[in-house]
Amino acid sequence: MITGKTVVAGVTGRPVTHSLSPILHNAWLAAAGIDGVYVAFPLEGDGFEALAGGLRGGVVRGLNVTLPFKERALALADDATDIARLSGAANVLVFGADGRILADNTDGAGLLWAFRSQAPDWNVASGPAVVLGAGGAARGAVAALVAAGAPRVSVVNRTLARAEAIADALGDRVVALPLDRARDALSDATAVINATSAGLSGQGQLDVPLEATPAATVVMDM
Repeated sequence: MITGKTVVAGVTGRPVTHSLSPILHNAWLAAAGIDGVYVAFPLEGDGFEALAGGLRGGVVRGLNVTLPFKERALALADDATDIARLSGAANVLVFGADGRILADNTDGAGLLWAFRSQAPDWNVASGPAVVLGAGGAARGAVAALVAAGAPRVSVVNRTLARAEAIADALGDRVVALPLDRARDALSDATAVINATSAGLSGQGQLDVPLEATPAATVVMDM
């Protein structure tokens, strides 16, 4: 039931039509009896700033932001939480009635919750972790792993400079490696997180030697 008081929120990205977020969020909104609706805002071109800027004022309450716009989401916000600043990216934008935009990043919290739920025997402090990719999702994952006590986090990326930027921002426990050195990072990894777009529809496959990981390594696809 849509009323004149229905609160609107949504998700945007490129691609985003594959997202299960509208199904998940509308299910709990209905179950909780909340007068709200959650929709997808697909962006085929380069109109992210125009979309987000046009929502200032709170007519739409907020957006979840997925690839490839997470770093740009942080850049256009007026205010940001500490974790969003640390991550260098945002996956949540909240639009205030005063026209200001607040950026947040829940990627890391969600990632650690998923590990606790689905791999409860894994201990973040037990050994090195590997993050594949160096975009906004990767930044959130690395920041969360470091904050949770990972002794080393290797960021493996095709463009080394982007991985180095994350390492420079997040400290000496973060190591940047090019894709052709992925085997080195994977050989002693206790966890591997795919934070690239590989595997999404039309985005290609993940080309790393996962067979190099120890048998007990936990693998997550964000």
